[in-house]
Amino acid sequence: MTAGGAVSGPAAGLAATSELALDEEIRPFLARFEAALPQVIHQMQPQAFRAALELSGAGIGPRPPGMAVEDRSATHAGRTVRLRIYRPDAPAPCRRRALLFFHGGGWMVGSVDSYDDIAADIAASTPCTVISVEYALAPEHRYPTALLDGEAAAEWLRANLDGLGLDPGRIAIGGDSAGGNLAAALCLQYRDWGGAMPFCFQCLLYPALDVDVERPSYRRNADAPILGRETMIWFLRHYLGEAWETPDVYAAPLRAGSLAGMPPAFVAGAGFDPLLDEGAEYAARLAAAGVPCEYRLAGDLVHGFLRMRNVSRRARAEFDAACAALHRALS
Repeated sequence: MTAGGAVSGPAAGLAATSELALDEEIRPFLARFEAALPQVIHQMQPQAFRAALELSGAGIGPRPPGMAVEDRSATHAGRTVRLRIYRPDAPAPCRRRALLFFHGGGWMVGSVDSYDDIAADIAASTPCTVISVEYALAPEHRYPTALLDGEAAAEWLRANLDGLGLDPGRIAIGGDSAGGNLAAALCLQYRDWGGAMPFCFQCLLYPALDVDVERPSYRRNADAPILGRETMIWFLRHYLGEAWETPDVYAAPLRAGSLAGMPPAFVAGAGFDPLLDEGAEYAARLAAAGVPCEYRLAGDLVHGFLRMRNVSRRARAEFDAACAALHRALS
């Protein structure tokens, strides 16, 4: 296995360790991120953490040119969810394919605003229409509220494909970190409900898929930049409550008895990330279940590298690889 290389097969990445040094180009970003926090994350109050991130403006930049953007509200089963739709300046067939996107942030921070440049960049780089979802945040709104918001967004999208000019056979779902968790959980939920799977592809970037904080990557990366072991436990406790160690399969999709029938996938991992092992195991289990899956490991990058794509050539290469995989899946 090589950093930044595509890996396939049922054992892809399971014993992955990073033999590379941390990418030097991300170090200034990491320094700014840490300087913006008054104390370590897992010792902060959630509202103070949100405020510190908003003030830091870490990684937030302008949209690519030629992007049509529209804010909408999705209503389903009594829930109303804010959406932001990005349509790139691209040929009509590209605008007819779409990604339903869920932002990261430990289920506790993030919004369509703080992920505005990322969603726009995905739309321009793939290219495709991106529907970015603003789900309710913990701890004010614990599990399964965010998942119910995701379901509302997905059902609204299914009901409005014609009006949006989208091809029902070319709708992907994805997200990073906690957003990857919600994307995988929705795929699992739709599979278990039976009927047609609404998503042709899942694109998961360093996803949170389990609660096993004793995995080797949790121990090896206990003090990793951006996300360490104690911080991830802090997120899990706030999202799932005191029962965080015994979640159901829609809170921890890796605990599903089988992953057969799930959509084809692209899964990206980072070497300096407690979540590395669970993402690699998810990819391996998909492959073992006969689900086409591409797994890619960026051994020299950290959790959250999407935000570093404009300061690091390595992060940009991994972002481009994800967009290329999405392009192939939707073509």
